[in-house]
Amino acid sequence: RSSMKRPAGIDKLASLVLEKERRATEVARLLHDRAGQSLSAAGFQLHGNPAAAEAAASLDQAMEAVREACNQLQTNVVERAGLPLALELLAESRLRESGLRVELMLDLPNRLPPAIGHAVYRIIDLAVDNVARHSGAASAEVHLSASAGAIRGSIRDRGCGFAVQKTLCY
Repeated sequence: RSSMKRPAGIDKLASLVLEKERRATEVARLLHDRAGQSLSAAGFQLHGNPAAAEAAASLDQAMEAVREACNQLQTNVVERAGLPLALELLAESRLRESGLRVELMLDLPNRLPPAIGHAVYRIIDLAVDNVARHSGAASAEVHLSASAGAIRGSIRDRGCGFAVQKTLCY
């Protein structure tokens, strides 16, 4: 269930935007997961060695370049389409990719300040990804509302849960 009704012509455009976002995100994750981790591992080896200070500085620049490339690849659908539509596209993507049905209950303005909208989107994206990957649930509910300078949200599923004591690190 969603709080927005879209004109039929928007669906085709939405699917094109979603595919572009998926591809860019996939490339960004590959860069981050493979190149970023390799560069970080090399950096740990070099940073304690005074003779390798110049190489360590070059490596730091390379890591920053990979970070910037990842950020640029992840173009911001929230800025282009607004947070409600971006979340609908996310829900549709999760259904296609993992079979997880995401119900959206939104009471949000279409446009939020870009940094806030993007942060809220990323939080929901990561939380829903965790539900899809770890809970075993068939569906999840996302509740979001904005009022008086605050955004409130919750994500609920009927998954398998976990033993809190086994997951805590002391």
